[in-house]
Amino acid sequence: MTVAVVDTGMDYNHPDLKDNVWHNPGEIPGNGIDDDGNGYVDDVIGWDFVDAQDCAGNEDCGPPDNDPMDGHGHGTHVSGIIGAVANNGQGVAGVGWGNRLMAVRAGYRVPSGAGALKNDNAAQAIVYAAQNGAKVINLSWGQSEPSNLIKDAIQFAADKDALICAAAGNAGSSTPIYPAGFNHPAVLAVGATDDQDGRAVFSNYGQWVHVSAPGVQILSTYLNGDYIKMSGTSMATPHVAGLAGLLFAHYPGISALEVKGRIMRSADVIPGLKGKNITSGRINLYTALTANYTSPHLFAINPASGHVGETVTIIGDGFGKEQAAGYVTFSPGIKAEVVSWSLTEIKCKIPSTAASGPVSVMTSAGAGNGVDFTLLTSFYTESLVPNGFLNKGTAQGWRADDKSWSYNLPFPFQFFGKIFNQVQVCSNGYLDFANGNYLTKNSDEMLKSRMIVAPLWGDLITNGSAQPNEDIYIHQPSSDSICFRWAGEYYQTGGQVNFEVILYQDGRIKFNYGSGNNSLPPTIGISGGDGLSYQLSAYNNVAELGGVQSALLTPIQYSFTINLDKGWNLISLPLVSETSQIAQIIKGQEDKIESIWSVQNGKWLAYSPQTPLLSDLEKMEVGYGYWIAAKQADTTIQIQGYPTIQTNSLESGWNLAGYYQLQSRATADALTYIDGKYSSVWSFEHGKWKNFDPNDPNLSDLDNLAPGLGFWIKLN
Repeated sequence: MTVAVVDTGMDYNHPDLKDNVWHNPGEIPGNGIDDDGNGYVDDVIGWDFVDAQDCAGNEDCGPPDNDPMDGHGHGTHVSGIIGAVANNGQGVAGVGWGNRLMAVRAGYRVPSGAGALKNDNAAQAIVYAAQNGAKVINLSWGQSEPSNLIKDAIQFAADKDALICAAAGNAGSSTPIYPAGFNHPAVLAVGATDDQDGRAVFSNYGQWVHVSAPGVQILSTYLNGDYIKMSGTSMATPHVAGLAGLLFAHYPGISALEVKGRIMRSADVIPGLKGKNITSGRINLYTALTANYTSPHLFAINPASGHVGETVTIIGDGFGKEQAAGYVTFSPGIKAEVVSWSLTEIKCKIPSTAASGPVSVMTSAGAGNGVDFTLLTSFYTESLVPNGFLNKGTAQGWRADDKSWSYNLPFPFQFFGKIFNQVQVCSNGYLDFANGNYLTKNSDEMLKSRMIVAPLWGDLITNGSAQPNEDIYIHQPSSDSICFRWAGEYYQTGGQVNFEVILYQDGRIKFNYGSGNNSLPPTIGISGGDGLSYQLSAYNNVAELGGVQSALLTPIQYSFTINLDKGWNLISLPLVSETSQIAQIIKGQEDKIESIWSVQNGKWLAYSPQTPLLSDLEKMEVGYGYWIAAKQADTTIQIQGYPTIQTNSLESGWNLAGYYQLQSRATADALTYIDGKYSSVWSFEHGKWKNFDPNDPNLSDLDNLAPGLGFWIKLN
């Protein structure tokens, strides 16, 4: 099978490579004619696309020609891993020693000795490889910024049913590099393992990486018939490319997506790779070649948590090329609306009645395994209403690039269950309730990490000349609302932006859009800053927002029932109620409750329904735990209110606290908000004590914290 090596070229005269070098069957050597009509004259063994000005003195800098000889060594080393000749009594054997190696030179040595590669040369090389029959294309290189040229070339190769094996990079980071980081079905991103079968310390990692392969001190072919050891994801990737070539040869008619799925599915799950790639796996050649797969298999759901109505992507294998009778279920067995369906990827919407739990795929071949999904609490609903752009306000003189200003609100504003009296207004198109440090680079993930309202967050300026009177404007449309308006432009393009956000005293938020707003895709939404409490707008990442409908975000009110056992109960309130007065909260249940107790600021406080005026505990609030003595088993407390991210500060020693979220979470995950180490957690459920020990979680029986649960926690 033909495997193309898009790299620094290849020493095609190397004794361990020359017998496996691809030869163009349609080209007659040396006749100066493009015999096969592919646009390249005498491309007998490949092509050299390098056309650069910064090569080292002894390198071939161009113009492009039919000699892909390697002057660096990287491409030759990669080639040997893929397909060095076997059983010849010398050197090494490649992973797929029957593969034919197509030499496609796009990289070169610069004066410092490092390798370099131009996007246009690389894109041409990828297209050439696919055009001339390569079923696997090895890309043992990458860069921090994505290139549309290379992305388009990959799509061309995918249309030819080629698989792209790309190196994940050597920065020891979770940040994607490209082309490995492209979310494209034809791309297989490869990380590196060491000799202990763990992630190599230099290897990039994350859910964007598909599999890992050996990449430390790999012996392979080098220039002038030599052999050396090299390390890197550049060495791991050709292991996967060689395996891919074997699979194409072993299973005639198999598609590139099927090869990718088989490589991922057959990987050995390695504890040290858990969370380091999407399969937690290192490739297994034997299993890939011999396993019999029929039913669907899920690797991950991305994101692994979300809100009702959001679209998620299920990544796996064996789903079938079309949906047919297949379907997706969320816990507890709720079918999801499918947006798109392919062999290895399904996009679907989170059902309105879904709960946290396993997500599975069913096809005619059977049911797939389940992958865990966490349903997040929705704090707001979004509706599109008639355009309400006001285009008013007083200029603040906030004409700047990358700057924020503090502003005192005219009324207390409730945001994600917390009350704010001040906000930071940033020139880049958002309000921040917790941090005055401005952000320039917008992203969905960055939004989730900050407590912000983003009507149109991008790299904006309010001191440009794209339109008259650029500035930020503020006014009160009514006594119970305040409007912030941006009149500015995109820094990169100069495209005009005109938009507003209105905050209402009742907690509503409205995004209005005027003329312009038609340039780079913005980040639009709101977030509580804890990574879980957020809402991305329907307009998020939409580039054309001139005069569109306004987006109105309205806080959701929930109802929650706490069922009490007869005797003592340890509870908490998971909602911010309109009233915190105990007399109102337990109204109608007074005769069924003996007493309520809590510890606040190190002091025990009590409330007695029979003698409320003599009680020193008057309120029940989110974040605190409460002991309630119920006289009978049918006692209930009904709470109506809003979810919150509000937490209470805890003191050293024992604290009586409350779980404040509306969805159950693993105890360790639920307590990540605590600023400081804790040594013990105890709850009291249905007359039984349960404990969580963070130092020995396997021996703990308090596995999860649930809404309405109170608990004791000891801080060191």
